[in-house]
Amino acid sequence: MAIALSLDMNLGELRAILKQYGYCLSESVAADMVVQWFLTHHSKKEGKILSMVNEVLEEMGLPLLMTRIK
Repeated sequence: MAIALSLDMNLGELRAILKQYGYCLSESVAADMVVQWFLTHHSKKEGKILSMVNEVLEEMGLPLLMTRIK
């Protein structure tokens, strides 16, 4: 997911790539919901979506994307 966010993919593109590899975004996984929310509510023009997602994940006590920090 972190790579998709870094490449400014939209939600549809992210879902398509995950599906190709047998994965999906879950409505019951908090980290997935955070990613989906940012992809639908923030403009690519704002940039740095990955860092904003990680800030929220950290506040929620969830593992960060593209790190081994938990």
